[in-house]
Amino acid sequence: MNKSVKEQQYIFSLCSGHNFYIPRVEQEYKILGKDKTVIEHVKTGEFFYISTFPPDADEAFNLRDRTQLIRKPVARKSHIWPVDIVALEDGEKVQRALVFPLRSLPAYGNISELLTNDMNMGWDLPWVQKFLKSFLDACESFADSGCAYHEFSYSNMFYNKETFEVMFDFSFSSHKSDGLFDRRKVPAERITSDFADTFYYTQEGEQKLDLASDFYSIAVILFKLLIGRLPYQGAVMEHEPNLTPQEHLSWLKVYHRNPYFIFDENDGTNHIGGETGFAKDEIFVDRWNGLPERLKQMFCDVFRTENALRKSENLTFYSPKEFKTALFG
Repeated sequence: MNKSVKEQQYIFSLCSGHNFYIPRVEQEYKILGKDKTVIEHVKTGEFFYISTFPPDADEAFNLRDRTQLIRKPVARKSHIWPVDIVALEDGEKVQRALVFPLRSLPAYGNISELLTNDMNMGWDLPWVQKFLKSFLDACESFADSGCAYHEFSYSNMFYNKETFEVMFDFSFSSHKSDGLFDRRKVPAERITSDFADTFYYTQEGEQKLDLASDFYSIAVILFKLLIGRLPYQGAVMEHEPNLTPQEHLSWLKVYHRNPYFIFDENDGTNHIGGETGFAKDEIFVDRWNGLPERLKQMFCDVFRTENALRKSENLTFYSPKEFKTALFG
């Protein structure tokens, strides 16, 4: 329990003089596996829960920008979205938090559960089709809202265990985007390196993400679910220890330094399958060969080395709608 929430009697909105709340510390609420503090609206009696800003987001706090996000929500069906911002006082220190409505949610699992077994993937599996349809619909609604999401992470992405519909937790890095290459700094601990834009890790990338980075992450997740491998997890990167999180992160550092697409038509550096490949790789090759030609070309465009490292004059990033059309027509 946040000390400032526990001790103060009233919690005041930063967006409206009509909204103020009182903490209900005796009530417990869990959303997507995370414990949350419950507050009650003084005038209406409605219950909400709060999430405090991480330190970096609190330091860069801009009330106007945050209020704009709140007042122009994306689809609430697939995204947890705030309705207010409050100030929590702790002595001389003020901590800010987002306010979210309490809502009844079905049983959700973490997307990491779907990605642990690379043999249990592929377009022929009904659950993959259901998940990807929901995933692309959610990403499309977010992109259409003019927002960049950025935090494609295991801690933020969930799925309904019965219907495989996706649910995104709120991203504190979300912002109204001014274009495909409107870049913002995002701390590494708030993203999952498996999905992250390779350019983010270069000196030129400066640990910044943009809407193109979001489209890149979407392409990675699609590729992983359709093929069972990450885009550069080929001959060069075959042996991943993956025994501990630290070993996996070390592996990913090498992975992002070798962005050679495993099905690049013009560069066989990192290819899988064939006479020199491993026998188990043939299933991934077969899945690739079974994809629509248009989708295969889109993956080749996005994951080619010059595009991934943004060292080309003709950069290519496809929107969720374009991916959905390639998959579902």
